[in-house]
Amino acid sequence: MKKPTLKDIAEAVGVSVTTASLVLSNKGRISDSVRKAVVDAASKLGYDRAPVAALSGARPRIGILFSVDPQWAFVWGFVRPIVAEIERLLGDRGYDVHLVPIHDTAADTGIEERILRGSYSGIFSIHYVDERMFGALERERIEVVVIMNSKFQDRFHSILVDDFQSSYEGTRHLLELGHRDILYAGTDRINLPKLTTDRYYGFCKALEEFGMPVTPTGYLSCEAADTQHLDASLREVFARTRKPTAVFAIDDDMAIRIVALLGHSGMQVPRDLSIIAPGDLLNYDDPFVTPISTLRTDTSLMGRLASDMMLRLLAGEQESVHAIKIKQQLVQRGSTKPLASGRVPGKGKARAEPRERFLHGFTHEDDAPPGRWLGASREFITKACIELNMDEEQFRLRIRDDLRWVSPDPIGQGGRTVDAFGIERRGIGYGQPTEHPLRDAPTIERLREYPWPDPSLEETDGIRSRIAPLAERFAIAGGNWSPFWHDAVDLVGMETMAFLMYDNPVFVETMLHRIVDYYVAINTRVFEEAGDLIDLIFVRNDFGTQTGPLLGVDHFDRFISPCIKRIVEAAHRYDIRVLFHSSGAIRPLLPSLLATGIDALHALQPDCAGMHPAAIKGEVGHHVVLSGGIDARGALLHGSAQEVRRTVLETLDTLARGGGYLAAPSVDAITADVPVGNVLAMYDAIDEWHGSG
Repeated sequence: MKKPTLKDIAEAVGVSVTTASLVLSNKGRISDSVRKAVVDAASKLGYDRAPVAALSGARPRIGILFSVDPQWAFVWGFVRPIVAEIERLLGDRGYDVHLVPIHDTAADTGIEERILRGSYSGIFSIHYVDERMFGALERERIEVVVIMNSKFQDRFHSILVDDFQSSYEGTRHLLELGHRDILYAGTDRINLPKLTTDRYYGFCKALEEFGMPVTPTGYLSCEAADTQHLDASLREVFARTRKPTAVFAIDDDMAIRIVALLGHSGMQVPRDLSIIAPGDLLNYDDPFVTPISTLRTDTSLMGRLASDMMLRLLAGEQESVHAIKIKQQLVQRGSTKPLASGRVPGKGKARAEPRERFLHGFTHEDDAPPGRWLGASREFITKACIELNMDEEQFRLRIRDDLRWVSPDPIGQGGRTVDAFGIERRGIGYGQPTEHPLRDAPTIERLREYPWPDPSLEETDGIRSRIAPLAERFAIAGGNWSPFWHDAVDLVGMETMAFLMYDNPVFVETMLHRIVDYYVAINTRVFEEAGDLIDLIFVRNDFGTQTGPLLGVDHFDRFISPCIKRIVEAAHRYDIRVLFHSSGAIRPLLPSLLATGIDALHALQPDCAGMHPAAIKGEVGHHVVLSGGIDARGALLHGSAQEVRRTVLETLDTLARGGGYLAAPSVDAITADVPVGNVLAMYDAIDEWHGSG
């Protein structure tokens, strides 16, 4: 016999389906006579328990079964958005939603009796399914929607994750990064057998499409919580002659345990091993949780889809069993990287000379010419190309620039635009802000509401193809230059920032954290695609004036150092060096700056207080590679070619002796007012210095 629907009730009474729905959910301003007529018709037609609730004035009830057994405790954060969406959407429709804690091991009658005593109109069940009991509930006209258990998708209405797709795409990600020795780390899930099989089959399918054999040696199965067994299994796998370069773990709980155990033997992710997993079971906002690249499940979407399915069932609009699968999306957190391409200094010496020369500066050895690079504004490059009748690459070859930059073009070139943080800018280069969006409301609440940019929307595809033709010959600077301090200042204004560091330090820390989140995410995406071809990232934030630092050491340590450390750590996970730029008189900040782990320091402006090259070389030259120091606002701008030559030779005598130096002007971007002939003289003098030294 066909179950009655809202439409049947509405037609019997002569009202709209909406009116019938409002009555049966005990909502809306409906006259007593119409309300009674609808309830009577529903009772006469046998329309479940809702009419009883409406007559009594109580709201109908919906239950959510969730296992509180220890084995499921760690997934509560993962499923909480499902519960939140169900509570919100069902609550808006007049239902009381109750979380029903259960034990998978409890007697079936115990769970069933609790549901019947609770007079529930519908039941959601997360993971747990008892086919006999759920069938009995449906015969009692209690609707059932199963979430995240694909074994019963042909029997009960279900909202599922496409486990085959997540495993397939995660494995393809590793394969496209060049990995061929990939270990599958699985575990038996007695309650979710189809999850384990679908994820393994997706793994196998990706291997087959790349012509890779599926072998028993590439498979590990172990209970994640059995640390001793997992440790022994990993030791056996990584004792083989041919070791895995990547791991696909069945979920990120398994992945983080593998990372911890391998770390005891000195292996680091992703330096020595890439790892990826479906899920997002872990709380990645927790700073103590190791970041794992995952195939993320949108559990909020699952909650919305499950709520819609339940409402349709309660309204009698869904008869045949229906299952909806959602796809997972790749989230890169820095635990995978391309397999090393085999670029080794010393091989192919004739072709790799510029790159070798540049990287030699990081060795602190005094047996080779210093590497050199030129940061220049677009206006200067255009001017040089016109004067010399060359294109840009010909000009860089003329000065023997060892570095090639592969990054997005800077915004605001001579015009006006709005950057990723909603700051309108005008002028050349990065531009100057025309307004400060957060200046008038610097509160934590405003930070929560602010439309922060989504790094996943930034275009990074194709960067590998742009880098590859240059990478064998030249050193490569890649990633975003991450001007987090400038962005923060431009959001609130410099004067406001100065007050906030004293009056509301939590606001400043939170704002900087959100900005750095964005840059770390973008850089990680670039590094995952082409990190094996990138030698360094150039990070630019200015903390000095001509006479001293912009902020004191205490404020630098509290607000700035943690930001730099996060950017450095993201790069170092891919063996990428960090060349950090700050203009101005920053000598008091140098100990704190070096403690962040940077590999090289630019710009060493000799015209600023305390920044004399000899003093800087003696103080920190043995701790960090130095770069710059050739006075760009002195002889290079105002002097003759001969004066430039003398200045360069004196600077290199001080900074390049003993290695650990990259020759460059003392600014990050030569401006158009600098004579092209003086720039040529500077690089000719660098060649002369090595020849005479």
